[in-house]
Amino acid sequence: MAGAKIDDQIVRLLVWDVERATARDLDHAAIRGYKARALNFQLDLRRPEAQRAITAAGSGTRRQTLTDTVRDFLGRRPLDAELNRETFVKLGVEYLESAASADSAP
Repeated sequence: MAGAKIDDQIVRLLVWDVERATARDLDHAAIRGYKARALNFQLDLRRPEAQRAITAAGSGTRRQTLTDTVRDFLGRRPLDAELNRETFVKLGVEYLESAASADSAP
C-alpha cells in the first residue's frame, strides 16, 4: 500500500479467505500507520467459507456435534495419495467415540 493514496481518504479493504493464523501474522503496526494516515481505514478480513459455515451457529441453527466437526475436518484434511479418505474418517470418528466412552465409564 506504499503507492496507494490513502491520506485523508475513506478506505475499506475487504479481503476474502484469510485464515486466522494469517490474520494474526499481519503487520499490525503498519495497519495502525494506515489508520493514522487515512480519514477512516477499515480492514475487513473474511475467513474461508468452510470456517464461516462451521462457526456461524446463530439462533435457529443447530450447532455441530464434536463427531460432526471431526468428520468434517478429517474429510477436508489433505492426505497422502495412498491413504483411503473414507477409512481415515471412519477411524478418526471411531477413536473419538471410544475416547468419549472411556471418559464416561465409571
